[in-house]
Amino acid sequence: ELLEDKDDSIPHYAEVWAHHRPHCSGHQLHFDSDNEGCGGDVKHPTISSILYLTDDCGGPSLLTDQILGDDELARNGWLTHSQKNRIVVFDGSVLHGVIPGRGYVEKGRNRVTLMVALWNDIRIRDCENPCAARPLPNSGEEKPVWYNEMTREGTNENKNTGGNGYFPEKMQPERIECVFGTSDGKQIKKGQMPHYDKVFQGF
Repeated sequence: ELLEDKDDSIPHYAEVWAHHRPHCSGHQLHFDSDNEGCGGDVKHPTISSILYLTDDCGGPSLLTDQILGDDELARNGWLTHSQKNRIVVFDGSVLHGVIPGRGYVEKGRNRVTLMVALWNDIRIRDCENPCAARPLPNSGEEKPVWYNEMTREGTNENKNTGGNGYFPEKMQPERIECVFGTSDGKQIKKGQMPHYDKVFQGF
């Protein structure tokens, strides 16, 4: 449902980053944007995606149908749970985040995800310090292990099965009817829109 309004244009750029989080650590609700929206000109990717690299660790991702500039909170939400090799693809302009994990997992286990945002246009920043939208290593540089793994061409069998012997299966996320509620369990009233920093930060 979060991709129904997308056109058939082919993105030209892919921005890649990863998260490595303890089981109990969530990620605040946010909008994917170019350079965190610095400068006031907020641009969103055409498509965002999450690839889970670990099983059963950390809470689910929460996707909503709320976009920047809406005058009320999201009424629809979807949960996708961590399962190795599961990929979630959604509209790059919607509000989303990660719910903290519940219960106990073995020490040393973490929730590891790889994110890929597809852009029609984005400024590539060739800076020395960490920053958004950096280019991949140049041809003359020594390549890190992750680069070699990402660009390694698989066999035809791997391409068809995801490289693990299992054929991909399309799954529907878990839909939730109440995305936001009051502290006493009631749904937020229509038109009630708190300040961004009071709701979408600080998991």
